[in-house]
Amino acid sequence: MIPNQAPNRYTSSRQLVSGADINNITDQLNSIQNGVIATAGGTQNAAVQLNAAVVQVSIVATDGDSVRLPKGFAGLEVFIANQGAEDLQVFGYGVDTIDGAATAVGVSQVSGKKAIYRCIVGPTASTPAAQWVQLLGA
Repeated sequence: MIPNQAPNRYTSSRQLVSGADINNITDQLNSIQNGVIATAGGTQNAAVQLNAAVVQVSIVATDGDSVRLPKGFAGLEVFIANQGAEDLQVFGYGVDTIDGAATAVGVSQVSGKKAIYRCIVGPTASTPAAQWVQLLGA
């Protein structure tokens, strides 16, 4: 469960659980990226790289402007609010897929809608693509 307040920061050192690990978890749960401007062109390579758990895309000027999810690992969640005027195209990182869509295709997120992207299968040596699902909200 995500805490309703930011957890305390810990000193990085040798412990039962290292402080660096706890800090990474804290950063993932509480990171915010506001005012993202989706990249025109609608391709994975040109897409804006997201790096936070909560993302507010403020400008989507033309239909299909794009963003790219962070590198996936099982259990990772990214919330995206599309507050732009047009539909947003969301791509996986590298060869990652979203709802089975090919890497270079991505998925659409309608203007004014919010979605949670959850990585359900992380990459492995034999299968380098992480698998994401898109959970649409209001």
